[in-house]
Amino acid sequence: MNSRNEVKFEILLASCVLLLVSFSAAAQQNQPSSARLLGIPISLHSSLIEGIQQFVEAQRQGDWSQLAVLLGPFRNTSYGKRYTNKHKQCLIEQMKSAPMLSFVPTDVSFSSEILGRPLSRRWWNIDGIAEFAEDGLIVRRGTTITAYRFGGRWFFSPPNYDDKWEATKITDGDLAADLSSYLKVQVAPDCPLELLRLSVRMDPKDRSLRRVSFDLRNNSRKEVDALNYVRRRSGRRE
Repeated sequence: MNSRNEVKFEILLASCVLLLVSFSAAAQQNQPSSARLLGIPISLHSSLIEGIQQFVEAQRQGDWSQLAVLLGPFRNTSYGKRYTNKHKQCLIEQMKSAPMLSFVPTDVSFSSEILGRPLSRRWWNIDGIAEFAEDGLIVRRGTTITAYRFGGRWFFSPPNYDDKWEATKITDGDLAADLSSYLKVQVAPDCPLELLRLSVRMDPKDRSLRRVSFDLRNNSRKEVDALNYVRRRSGRRE
């Protein structure tokens, strides 16, 4: 009798261990892993993983005030466009329509531009597999978030929600509208070229981009071999 009971106990114990191992493996699959963060200093891995978990948890729990903090002061990079209250609130409304429920990093990419920036203000694009709550369903797909450093902390920008959101907001009239009045062009007084027929329109395939077209007239008798221009945004030279 005792030997039978011992056998039953051992089988039960083995089943429990197997169940615990299986549960642990499943849980780890839904957690960020430092093994996929190549290109980011190892000293920042643990804080980045914790930050990603907080970023996802805020969306899963609907803690939008915490999410506003985790978005940080800038969109995409610590050298990007600074949020206004209206801009950040608009982005959060987009995120509410499809909150991220999980995110597992698979790869990291970055621009060579960050190599000339201090570590305290660098940024990385983190590819991964995410789950989103969309229209009552859980949708799993590859996506990319941006993680950036500022003030000794991690902040995050979500995937691009604009395509789906703008599809319900932008009309055919918006796509056809000439936006050149929003573009300020400064031509040096000694430049022999005259700018004609400037047109700026929204790109129908990628509505965050603008299609710019123009003609140039050479008012001198000299042949123009090359053309250069400087783009400025918010008073900054690019």
